[in-house]
Amino acid sequence: MVGLSCDDDPDWADLEFLAKLIPRVCHNVNRVCYIAGKMVKDQVQDITPTYLTSNVLGTLRQADYMANQVMMMS
Repeated sequence: MVGLSCDDDPDWADLEFLAKLIPRVCHNVNRVCYIAGKMVKDQVQDITPTYLTSNVLGTLRQADYMANQVMMMS
């Protein structure tokens, strides 16, 4: 996963472009997300290991569905 952040209000069109471009260029990336709050300047070190259980997959599907609904509204 790749996380994108910024100090100002995000330009959602730019973020959508990057979210589509990054996985095509970096084949080991399958998710791009926006990190709300202040810009993250250093690599995030406190990542929680997660396994692809049926519950985790269900949560990911729900998040993808919600993100797609938001994108369709804009």
